[in-house]
Amino acid sequence: MALNYTNLFTDIGAIIAEINSYQTMAGTTLPGDRDTLEADLAGFLVCTSRLKPLYDAMQKHFISLRQGLAQIATLRLQDKETVLDELSLISNDTTGLLRALYRQMGLDSESVDRSTVTLGSATYAGANNGNGKVFTSKVLDGYSSPGNGMPACQHYNGADSELCVPSETITMVCTADSEMDGRQEGSESWTIQGGPSFPKLGWQDEGSGSGTFSTFNNQGSLVNNKDFETWSTNTPTGWTLTTGAAGVTKESTTIFRGTYALKFAGNASLLLDLNQAVSPSRLKARQRYMLSLAVKASGVPAAGNLVVKFTGTGYTAASSEKIDIAAGSMPTSWTLYNCFINLPSVLPSDWKLSITVTGPLSNGTNLFLDSICFAPVRWHGGFNFGLVSGSSPWLRGDRITFTVANDAAGTFQEFFRRWFGFQLVSAGGGGETIDDALAA
Repeated sequence: MALNYTNLFTDIGAIIAEINSYQTMAGTTLPGDRDTLEADLAGFLVCTSRLKPLYDAMQKHFISLRQGLAQIATLRLQDKETVLDELSLISNDTTGLLRALYRQMGLDSESVDRSTVTLGSATYAGANNGNGKVFTSKVLDGYSSPGNGMPACQHYNGADSELCVPSETITMVCTADSEMDGRQEGSESWTIQGGPSFPKLGWQDEGSGSGTFSTFNNQGSLVNNKDFETWSTNTPTGWTLTTGAAGVTKESTTIFRGTYALKFAGNASLLLDLNQAVSPSRLKARQRYMLSLAVKASGVPAAGNLVVKFTGTGYTAASSEKIDIAAGSMPTSWTLYNCFINLPSVLPSDWKLSITVTGPLSNGTNLFLDSICFAPVRWHGGFNFGLVSGSSPWLRGDRITFTVANDAAGTFQEFFRRWFGFQLVSAGGGGETIDDALAA
């Protein structure tokens, strides 16, 4: 036997259809009826004063009704004979069941209609003192909870998130800094705030709520001597200079942060290979990390690419998992670069960070590197991010905003997101095998 997806999603779809119909009643019909009555009875305060609490109570009733129906959908999903036995599950624990369902859907090439999340570009308040940058991503990993009330799932690894709310503006505000509050520079305290968070399946516009975090640079960094502040002759402490010793020096004039940077002088024949071992014992398999660094060139070279990536036996960095700057794209002012990496399920014992110049750097061109950081991303509301410092530190009151949107195109996907904080295997472009019409 096998899991009968048609029967399962037909039953759950019928429940979802009723749940969604009551959303219209609570969110549109009841407020409209109340407004009409308030207008009709405008001259009678004793009457109109009773309308709001009465209609508020009716809206709350519909939340309870919608949640009650969702609990019935959960019971259908937990059916022993048609679901648990087919997934070889002993327990009806919802989180374990959802993970097993996601895995089985992948094995069976089953999918629901996809919802697409879009993360907007960041806006930095004009009054900010800090000139760092926030990098955002919607790619999930196989280790972390994507947000409050959202269970982790190892089978998510590499999938795009469909877990964000339909529309909200995220605001990040620095709340404690190095100048006024004694925080270490690069580890400032921040709040992150989305729209208000309401009860599950409420009629109000959804929001991801609030959270706290610290600046990415120093908090939990896994790279030693990441700012190149200490040296032994021409090699930064904690690093191995395999190739290019003649071109590497400690730089004290052209710096991004701190006192020193790394300078590599091009001579049209010299290559660079600088690396540092990172112990796998400090890392988590399938967890999402962000690598960032600041780069500047004295001029745009005609040749010589900069590549920063991780290496290890059995691992090859994908194009999205490395910082690769072509010669013609070298910045002539300090610029922050990043890449995101979902670590492999088996971490190589020889895992290391490698900085290379592939193809000799043009003669007379100097390349400067500073402020490297490698650490786990932060998660909020179904997306992840890393916030790094610039050459000027963040100060209390600095503010960053960006938008989050979800087209909510998948009816089944939306129900599983709103009720379980979970997403199912999906397909777009009409390629799904489980039709949303089952929930119409």
